[in-house]
Amino acid sequence: MPSSRALPVALLALCVPRAALAWPADADWDPVQDFGADLVDPCGDVNGNSWWDIVGDASDPAGYYHYDGTDIWFRLRIGGEPLNFRSNGDPRSWKNFGWGVMIESDWDSTNVKYDFIIYVDGNNDQITLSENTSGNTAFTTDAPEIDLSTYTAPVAPSNSASADHAGYVDAGTDLCGLNTTPADYFVDWYVPWADLAAATGASDPSELYFVFGTSASSKALLQGRRGLRQQRAELPGLGRPRPQR
Repeated sequence: MPSSRALPVALLALCVPRAALAWPADADWDPVQDFGADLVDPCGDVNGNSWWDIVGDASDPAGYYHYDGTDIWFRLRIGGEPLNFRSNGDPRSWKNFGWGVMIESDWDSTNVKYDFIIYVDGNNDQITLSENTSGNTAFTTDAPEIDLSTYTAPVAPSNSASADHAGYVDAGTDLCGLNTTPADYFVDWYVPWADLAAATGASDPSELYFVFGTSASSKALLQGRRGLRQQRAELPGLGRPRPQR
């Protein structure tokens, strides 16, 4: 189980796969926190499918991150399988949905829009880092305007030879009592920290706020949301990462 340690341009680039790298071990993931508490989210609080339902409790939080100085990684716990299977049981494709994290970086109190989003697109097997340049609509229903970078993300188990910038893994929990094996999954993804730092101007992840969510159709995270400072229904939080060891 991931640890719960308490810790206080605009050119579109297609990023090619790089040599295999070691994914974070379970103990390396740090829960993202919302006002000092790990992110939690009740099961079954969205209409639709389990693979867009974010789940988490005090013992098994909903969202995590890891920063190794080179890449920034995200992990989201969902209540169902995020992939389609072949007849022989092998993974065939991601579900035609998306999972992502919205980022607040400019701290503009006069505009509640998020500033950037890192989105795992199950329709296209890719991740995009996009900028939200305008908009004053509800925080979690505003799609970004500019794609800054794109990364390949074929369906694959996390830390496998076939994984690129995203992966999936059995979360080892069944928070909704589905009595299936596995029940809950993690969707993991990462982007180079240099790309995110260049976009946001941040020198460390602790300067950013993260909002996790899921989507059935677009980069606007319409499902599984609880929203900005918990004003809306389900997205686990405006979570601030904690500086790592």
